[in-house]
Amino acid sequence: MRSREQEEAAGIYDREVDGVRSPQLIKSRYLDIRWTHEEQLPAHLLAGFQVVVYEGGDPNNTDSYLLEPRKFGPSERRWVAPLKLTLQTEVQCAVQALYTNGSQSSWRVLGG
Repeated sequence: MRSREQEEAAGIYDREVDGVRSPQLIKSRYLDIRWTHEEQLPAHLLAGFQVVVYEGGDPNNTDSYLLEPRKFGPSERRWVAPLKLTLQTEVQCAVQALYTNGSQSSWRVLGG
């Protein structure tokens, strides 16, 4: 399926009001996440990144994650994340650098 077709594809959500179920058509949403990175440790120690999409104001609160955290290699800086939301929701994204010595950077909330 081509990218444009995926954007146009829709999902079906069963909505229940007063005991009556009615299917509601919802469009798929795609979140284009891009990030940069400033090295805190030597570049050869960078193992990759971890990116999360969440609600609220704390990227450490795993209960607010809308998608499972996604890990990327050290050269990747973009993720097109599919979101199927039934209601209008305000989300945030955060990125964390992962290092080969086991340390992690603090979460950096992405804007834009």
